[in-house]
Parts: sequence; structure tokens; C-alpha cells
Amino acid sequence: MVTRRDFLKATALTATAISAGIRFQPKSYAGATTAGGESKFVPSICGMCPAACSIQVEVVDGRVRRIHGTPDHPINNGKICARGNAGVQRVYNPDRIKKPLIRTGEKGTWSFREATWEEAFSIIVSKVREYRESGHPEYIGVLGGWLPCSYYKPFFQAFLAALGTPNGTGVPEALCFLPKALGWKSAYGFGAHPELLTDYENARYVIMLRRNVAGSISVVHGWRLGQNRRKFKLVVLDPRYSETAAKADLWLPIKPGTDLAFLLAMMNVIINERLYDSSFLAKYTNAPMLLKDGKPFKVWDDGGRKKYLVYDLAKGTAVEHDSAMLPALEGEYEVEGEKVIPVFEALKRRVAEYTPEWAEKITEIEAKKIREIARDFALHRGVIDSGWHDPKYRNSLLTWRAAAILNSLVGSVNSDGGLLFTGLAQFVSAKAASSEAPPQSVLRMWAEKRGIATAFLGHTVQAFYDAIVNEDPYPIKMLFVVGHNLLMNMPERRKWEEALKKLDFMVAVDILPQDHLYYADVVLPESTYIEKDDPLFPIAYAPAFGFHTRVKAIEPLYDTKHAIEMMVEISARLGTEDTFFKALSKGLEVDAEKLKSYYQAEGVAGIRRAQAEAKGVNYNELLSKGYVVKAGREKLVYNMPYRQPLPTPTGKVEIFSFMLANLASKVQDPYWDALIKWVPPKISERELGRNEFYMVYSRSPFTTHSSTSSNPLLAKLINDSELYYKGIWINSERAAELGIRNGDRVIVESIYTGDKTEAIAFVNELVRKDTIFTVSGFGHESKKLTSVPQRGMTMVRLIPLQFDRLSGGSMSQETIVRISKA
Repeated sequence: MVTRRDFLKATALTATAISAGIRFQPKSYAGATTAGGESKFVPSICGMCPAACSIQVEVVDGRVRRIHGTPDHPINNGKICARGNAGVQRVYNPDRIKKPLIRTGEKGTWSFREATWEEAFSIIVSKVREYRESGHPEYIGVLGGWLPCSYYKPFFQAFLAALGTPNGTGVPEALCFLPKALGWKSAYGFGAHPELLTDYENARYVIMLRRNVAGSISVVHGWRLGQNRRKFKLVVLDPRYSETAAKADLWLPIKPGTDLAFLLAMMNVIINERLYDSSFLAKYTNAPMLLKDGKPFKVWDDGGRKKYLVYDLAKGTAVEHDSAMLPALEGEYEVEGEKVIPVFEALKRRVAEYTPEWAEKITEIEAKKIREIARDFALHRGVIDSGWHDPKYRNSLLTWRAAAILNSLVGSVNSDGGLLFTGLAQFVSAKAASSEAPPQSVLRMWAEKRGIATAFLGHTVQAFYDAIVNEDPYPIKMLFVVGHNLLMNMPERRKWEEALKKLDFMVAVDILPQDHLYYADVVLPESTYIEKDDPLFPIAYAPAFGFHTRVKAIEPLYDTKHAIEMMVEISARLGTEDTFFKALSKGLEVDAEKLKSYYQAEGVAGIRRAQAEAKGVNYNELLSKGYVVKAGREKLVYNMPYRQPLPTPTGKVEIFSFMLANLASKVQDPYWDALIKWVPPKISERELGRNEFYMVYSRSPFTTHSSTSSNPLLAKLINDSELYYKGIWINSERAAELGIRNGDRVIVESIYTGDKTEAIAFVNELVRKDTIFTVSGFGHESKKLTSVPQRGMTMVRLIPLQFDRLSGGSMSQETIVRISKA
């Protein structure tokens, strides 16, 4: 059995290993790359996770020697993690796919022959033409990992246009961040990962929930927290004692899925004890907006913004908000013969029932402790951390909306020590036009049929299963899968095995022979991030605005291509290259003819040059440093909503959310409205049996999704960590009741999917009695991956394929499992 003291020792060793980085590099590799020649340093962007840390690739005699963080870069400040160091192994991994592959045998087997690019492209284009010429290009789908959601999104949208299909999406929206992002967005107008940053440098009091910064993604947040940890008090809500909990002043082992109740009780205390920042609420939020029967009393549009009435205590009458001298936050008033109340008064009445005593029964955190934390949070103008991955529960969206409201109650919004809006958020996202999926998108139609309020976004990747297997709402028969291992990331794995078998044709673009490639008809090998030039990207995850890029450090080792080159080539062979560049022009805001001509002259580097010219970026500086900063912290903090309006309908922080009011009106569900309310997690509807547990998960410091699979360096670090990352955590008392000892093989079975997987028990006192914890991203079944960590559990076999009706999120922790000895 492992105690808290044992865990603290282990996490200290892990931290040392990560900071040492290259020290763990295999001697054989280091010896092969340091002999002779002088080092040159090529700027790039790490591709081992979505955080986009800036790096310098050290090259000796045409081979990569080592990867370094870029000094003074606003994202990572010269820091990289174990995964970043292990990027060298991505290049020289012997498992890499080295040439295009064509299927020769039955799907589900590794039966391929090597082919030329000419043959591979010819087969793919011929298949695409079949559907286009039959009048059904919509039968083609495009699916990808985090690249289509962010960095290459304009290119994927252009590729969809060139194919003539409306059916494409990136997986992370529904499976990673959209519920969390919409929660923040409902108050601030943005909320995706790259748009928010907790100001650890100046923080006074931080509450962290559903996140493990110290043991997971990402360096961009972790280095800031680590270097400033002793400056602020840290409270961590987590059902298990995580690496971050080990560094906290207070760990609260909260019941899974109940964080929302905790936050609502904090609101109750802060409002009832008048601990809020009334000046901030009155001026920079719509808390004074007048409501009648729960709806805005009078609203009108003015220059693209919603205007509304508030009650001005100084004038004794209702006026437009910006004209008020002393907007009322509380009370009841008569305006034009109608009884009205301010939004804040409505909030006060709403949370009146959410007392700490009420929350104690749900969260199993003492009411006294909740009250104490609420007071300290308000006294120190604390901040609820920005979070990261959360599609986890039915209440995820409202959990993060509650976090946004709490930060607003104490004025911790884009202010020193609060939640900051990054340069990407304020200079790019705030100006971006909203977009909708085409009405004929299979993703949109599927979601509309199921009453999902955000169906118009076309993000519900869950729809691909029904479209492939059940032809609902119509069939998807051909699928491009780019940089995403469906079988290791999509919930209910065996359903996706069924779907991939049924596909008429599948094209997979990947670097490694991952599980889903066993079902591909054509495999196109992609170059690693170190072997390619990339477009110009806005700097994200930082209190700065600017641009950065990847510069090719070495020539591709094998017969591989950039994914962008593949898309352009397929478009050209279809005769739709102009369509591709016209669509790309809209996404990049660069002239289409310039993009095309520059690409034809220089490849992807030409696109980068065209972008730099259009955005006034010094191209020589960009290639030399890898980045150009246009605006620093001083131009971002205290900008929105203080000097500039937020991209919300009102331009202010929305305590009453017009976005949420619109979404809630589309859902036949009692849980949602424009303010805030308690929504219980789905798993609370069932009493646990004797051998049943809630299942929660997180990353390890050495893994990111499945993109870090089969990496010799990372596999060694994971295997050396014994059961901390390879085992499933089970409470020692519950384990004893079930006759399970540390290191035993156990069977984990989902009560929802009926599927099961084998795992190793890690018995300890560091997890709640009703909960098991596992690290995600393990359990690959591909026999072609030679360096995956030795652990059999495949978590996605246990998570049901489901969705919440507001955001379409996958509700990945709404899962209950049974445990028994193997």
C-alpha cells in the first residue's frame, strides 16, 4: 500500500527527471549525434502536445542532437518538459511509417505493401471521384486530432471545400474542451485553452479543479505555477491526491462531478456576506441589467451590441447602463408600471438555497471548510484556475460558468493576479466572425435530431459512428483520418472498431503504426514537426501577442510529406486547387492568388511568407528567432473589459448570459438557463454496488493523448515509475474488502458499455473510497508499436458513447465500473 508520504517522494523524483530532460537520453543515440561538426540551432514549435512551446532544434552534421526551449519566448520562457525533450525520439523512432502503404489483406490486420506517392494519390483521388461523380461528395468525411481544431484549421476547411463535402471536424471540441470553453465564453466571450491564462506570477489565492497542472499538460502553465508557487495559497479539488494536490496548501477530495455545488456554495457565502467587488460588478458586468420574470426587461441593438436598462439610484429612474451614475445591483423596482429586478438580485435569490450545508451533502466537503475558503477567496481576490480538459460531466459547462461568475464577483478578470485574456484572445478571437457548419453537415443534422443546442457548430464527432454504421442521417462511406487514433481516443472503442470495418474506404495520415491504421486502405506517412516548415501561427497561451512558426531543421529521413502538401496535391489532382486556395484565403485573410503562387514557388514556407507580408511581420526576424512579439503584457492586462469591450453580446462580463439563454431555449431540459443553477452529474442517479466505482482520469507527465505512444525515452520513464502511472488507483480499504492487493491483475468492466479490460491494481490511500483513477492514453493494441509502456488497460473501452444536450460534450467521466480480481 502506498501512503501520501510515499507519493510525495515519488513526485519529487518525477519532477527531477522532467527538469533534467536530456540526461535520460539513451547513450547510443547521444553518441551517434555528437561526434564531429558544429551545432546549429533552428527555431521551431514543439509538436508533442497542443501547447506549442517554442523550441530550438540543435542539429549536428544533419542530425538532431537535442531540443532546447527558446529563451524569453512568452509561451514557455525557455522551458520544455520530458515530452519536449523526447521529440528527438519522434524523429528517429524505428517504428515510423517510412513510405505510403496500400492494403493487401483483410481489414483489422496489418496487411500492407509499400507504394509510391504517385500510386497512393492515384488510388485516393480515384475513390474521391467516385463519390463526386455519383453526386454524393457528402459521403466523404474528414476527421482529425487537435491540428484541425487549431493550427491547421483553415487548411482542413479548405480541404473540405476542395473535396466538396460538408463533413469534417476535429475531435477535441466534443472530446476535450468545448463544454469548458462555452462555460467561460458564456461570461467573457471566449474560453478555449489558448485564450485564458491564470496569472500565477501575481496570484494571491488560486482554486484549481478538474486539472493537474503539475503532472500533466502543459509547460505553458506549469512553469509559471512552479516558479511562483510560494507566492500564493493553492486549493485543489480532486478525488485523488494528484501531483498538483501534493504541492497545494489544501487538498479537498471532492466527490466526482460535484465541483459545481462547491462553487455555488462559495457564491452563496460571498454574496450573502457582501464580500463581492460591487464597483467591478456595477461597471464592467451586466449585473445591473433589469429583468422581468427572469428575462431582460428591455433590450435593443446599437452598433452590434445589446443595450439594456439599469436602475440608476442617483437619478431614481431606469437608464441605459453606460449613462448610469450609480447602477443598482440589488432590490426591486417599478419601471413603466412593471416590477423589475437587477440581474445580481436574481443571482442572489438563485443561490440562496445553495448553502455550504447543502453543498456538504453533495460534495462531502465540510460546510465549515467551504465557508472558510469562500471568505479567503474574496479577501485575497482569488482566482478560479482556467482549467484544461473538461468534457467530463453533464454539468461541465455550468461548472466553468460558475468559475467565471466567481472570478467576476471578486474582480479577478484580466487583472493582476486574476484570470488573464491572452493576446490570441484579445487580438484574434475577439475579432473572429462566428461560423456555423453547413445545414447539410452530417454532424449538424445528427446533433439537431438529438436536440443538442450547439448542433450548428458541427462538432459532434460522435455522429460519425451512426453515419457510418446506421447511415443516420445519411452514410459516410469514405473517411480521411489525420493525426488521430480513433481507437485510443473515441469513447466505446468496440463501436469504432465496428465502424472502421464497415467503411468503404479509409485514408490515414500518421507518423506511427497506431491501432486505427489496421483498418486503413491507404496510409500516408507524415513528416515529423522537426522535418517541416509550417505556416505562421498566432502566439497563444501567453500574456503577449505576436506570431511564431516552425522552420525545417532537417530534411525528412524517409519518404514522407507534410499534411498540407498532401491536401494541396489531392486538390490539384481533383482539379479543385483553386477552390482550396480560395477557401484558404478566407481562413488566413491572405490573397488567394498570392497564397497559390507563393506555395508553388516555395511550398509551405511560401504560405508562411505570404502570411508574414499580409500581417506586417519581419520575415527575417521570424526565421531567425522563430517568433515576433507585437504586444506585451502591458497592452493586454486591464485592456478588456476595462478599455475595450469584450466579445460578448453586451461587450461586458455577462452574469446573465445572452448566449446561454439562446442555447437553453433550444434544449428540452430543465437544467439550463441564462444565470446559473445546480445540475447533478449523471452518475449520481445510481447507487454504487459493492464492487462499483466512479472512474476518473488524467494525463501523466510523460504522455499526451496517443501522440506520445511508442517513444523509447518516455516509455522508460513511465515504466520506471512503477505503478504510479501504469496502475489503476484503488483505495486501500476498498481493495481489502475485495481481496485485491497491490500489483494484482484486475478486471475493470463498464456498467454502461459492458466492455471490459485488464489492469494492474495500485493500492493506496490517495484516492477516494468510491473512486478509481487511471492515466489515459495507454493500452495500445498495435503490434507494430515496439516501445509502448507495458500496461494493458484501454480506458476508452469503458466510457460510453454519449453526449450532453447543451454542448455535445462526451461526458467522459460519467462512467461507473466494476472491479474484480483477474
